Amino acid sequence: MVHQATDPPEHSCFHSILFSLRMEMLKITAIAAALAGMLALNVQAADAVTGATIKVNIQGTEMPKNVDAVTSASVVPKAFRQTVKPNGFKRGTNKVRVLFVVGDPRHESVEWDMVNTAMQHFMDKGCEVELRDLYALDWNPILTRENFLQAKDGFGKTPEDVAIEQLYVAAADYIIFAYPN
Repeated sequence: MVHQATDPPEHSCFHSILFSLRMEMLKITAIAAALAGMLALNVQAADAVTGATIKVNIQGTEMPKNVDAVTSASVVPKAFRQTVKPNGFKRGTNKVRVLFVVGDPRHESVEWDMVNTAMQHFMDKGCEVELRDLYALDWNPILTRENFLQAKDGFGKTPEDVAIEQLYVAAADYIIFAYPN
């Protein structure tokens, strides 16, 4: 017996269930295809800041002027930005200490918004929170030959900027690194 795509098989309950599932999958696929047609995928080149690339969507039409497609990270609108001041690590407490190490120079980014939200959450839960903003600290990520030998062999003096950060790391119960990818 040959079955049409719309005829359910009659010889087993299992096949009827499979047929029903197949029909539902076809419906879902059709809905997904329709939605994909309605949504325009926006494509943006890395040189958008220079203006060398015209902002266009996948259909080739120009994108609206209010679309933020200039950078790879979204910017939080000014009205929704938050600034959270960490409560800092204190001596003589047994509270949980959470250290945030942030490597993003854009304080208006979604990254910073997530950091602020998380810091506030931990403080609301009774934790001590400390923030190390690597850009504000003018942190130098370059490991010099002298620093390398000191770190590798333990000989010589630890650079002052490294020693300060080591104190924060040693005091922390949890360390959260936040940086754009």
